[in-house]
Amino acid sequence: MLPRSSVACFRATSTALRPLLLSQTRPHRPHPGPRRPRHLSSTSTSAIAADPTKYGEYCVELVKQHDFDAYLCGLLVPTPSRRAFFALRAFNVETALIKDVARGNALPGQMRMQWWREVIGAIYQGKSPAHPVARALAEAVQAHNLTRRWLDRLLEARLQDLDNIQPTTMAELEDYAEHTASSLLYLTLESLGVRHQTADHAASHVGKATGITTLLRATKYHAAQQSLYIPLELQREFKVNVNDILRGPQSPEAIQALSDVFFEVATQAHLHLEHAREMLASTPPSAAGPLPKATFTALLPAVRTTMYLEALQKSGFDALDEGLLPRSHFGYQVRLWLANWRGRI
Repeated sequence: MLPRSSVACFRATSTALRPLLLSQTRPHRPHPGPRRPRHLSSTSTSAIAADPTKYGEYCVELVKQHDFDAYLCGLLVPTPSRRAFFALRAFNVETALIKDVARGNALPGQMRMQWWREVIGAIYQGKSPAHPVARALAEAVQAHNLTRRWLDRLLEARLQDLDNIQPTTMAELEDYAEHTASSLLYLTLESLGVRHQTADHAASHVGKATGITTLLRATKYHAAQQSLYIPLELQREFKVNVNDILRGPQSPEAIQALSDVFFEVATQAHLHLEHAREMLASTPPSAAGPLPKATFTALLPAVRTTMYLEALQKSGFDALDEGLLPRSHFGYQVRLWLANWRGRI
């Protein structure tokens, strides 16, 4: 992480620096509360799991309802890899929703996480549990030789997150984003047949940026659920009160403190995006050959991250502004298509 200026210097220059730090960015939505696909409720999951067509559709519908940004990215994934993409994203949704369902009661969440841990073990032993997402995931692992480590790492991060422990430092927040969002991107690259060192390094940075931004977008929602992902060191440095996040700041000083904290977190996400773009723009010679174009398809989540950072800057870094959430997905779809066509995130 790049060294941060002193508090006094930062406060004196933040207004001037903000356009410079985020002017090159180009956008991901807080995870909504737990819901199940309504039109699938009349059919048991075991019946769905028995039919490859149905469990594939189940995964698509699950992602569409709970992570629409990822759903739109998936529509641009080439057909041979699309089922694997939605299987991975459905697994991500399933494990992310466990904390919402547990609602502060860690034991049921831990039991569900343990079930998924056993499912992953079974998948890599050649078995296919009777659950639609598990079946789809098993199919993806077999078809694309997906690395188990990334699935285990994502699940372990979700398990630790059940404890509602606020990250102390920015590095801890980045580690959580690396273990969740970056792991998902490594698996997406593999499902697209991309095994390239530069692509992996770029995915690490894009994942950190996307993971951090996703948590930032959901700050108010998480605070209401007794979770806070703003690093404790920043909260203390800028004297941010949790009540100001829940109810909105009640004084000019509180408004400024929140803006400063959100600016710090957003800047870190932006820097990771810039690192990824620099790597992709100047790929060094590699034994793996040139960078496959599918790399950019895997990294399309960077588009929403960029769009959110742009909107956040325009709002004066008010991450509590509900107007930052997209009311239309048309602009996002256009930018996704252009990024994929041009091979630039």
